[in-house]
Amino acid sequence: MSNNSEDIFLEDIKSIANELEEFYDELEGKTVLIAGGKGFLGTYFTSVLTKINETLSKPMKIIVLDSLITSKDKKDSVNQNIEFLEQDISKHFEIGGNIDYIIHAASIASPPTYRKFPIKTVDVNYQGTKNLLEIAKEKKVRSMLFLSSSEIYGDPEIFPTPESYVGKVSCTGPRACYDESKRFGEPILRYLAGRVFNLFVKFVAIRKYQDTQCGFKCFSSEAADKIFPLVRTNGWAFDVEVLLLADRYGFSVSQVPIDWRHGEDSKVDLWSAALQMIRDIFLTRVRLLMSRRK
Repeated sequence: MSNNSEDIFLEDIKSIANELEEFYDELEGKTVLIAGGKGFLGTYFTSVLTKINETLSKPMKIIVLDSLITSKDKKDSVNQNIEFLEQDISKHFEIGGNIDYIIHAASIASPPTYRKFPIKTVDVNYQGTKNLLEIAKEKKVRSMLFLSSSEIYGDPEIFPTPESYVGKVSCTGPRACYDESKRFGEPILRYLAGRVFNLFVKFVAIRKYQDTQCGFKCFSSEAADKIFPLVRTNGWAFDVEVLLLADRYGFSVSQVPIDWRHGEDSKVDLWSAALQMIRDIFLTRVRLLMSRRK
């Protein structure tokens, strides 16, 4: 790296770290696992967290995983807060100790390299993602960041490309191993997010239902007349409040299994909707508990 390039890099790192200042308290003393931490984006993440550590009274522990298949940086860090492990995440592995956050930046993203190693590219993006999710589940991590790619859209016909665009990917093209495996990683994360959210609803609000968010519900006229005037939620947590009220007033509820599929034209933003629902469910639960005491 030339002196000019290094200066630009360090300026970037400082600027990004300053932008994240409001989150410093949440990072104090935490452990962050960065998969692909020796790659281009992984290096940025590692450097930003290292910069943030300079201001924390209790620095983060940063665990860097990388197979070094594409990285030229084979040196161990001399920073005492960084632990480097040479690891192919597509293979089974275990991590000792606590982990609070996972950043999944591991992937063979260089076109010459993923053409040379197409099977390994698929393995990292699918099995590697699955292995990290298993660790996230085992360690009860606070959150996991998955770095996808605009390559999931293939050769898009719309610019800028919205997330609702289903893509135009060639499954036999020279980039297919990267495009398709990145696309495959996203539904794994979406499915797990749905399962985790269901567990959250069961823990906080109501436990007896497999899926409170199924959009198809039938009501007797008696139940509708009693429940709907009492509903206060104007959002995605509406279903949870309805079921809580049904339970409170002794209405029987039957569950019928259905086949679920993700609609490609869905306009739902998974993460913003989930955050709004978590807030609304807490408020609903508190409101019903307070009304019961009156």
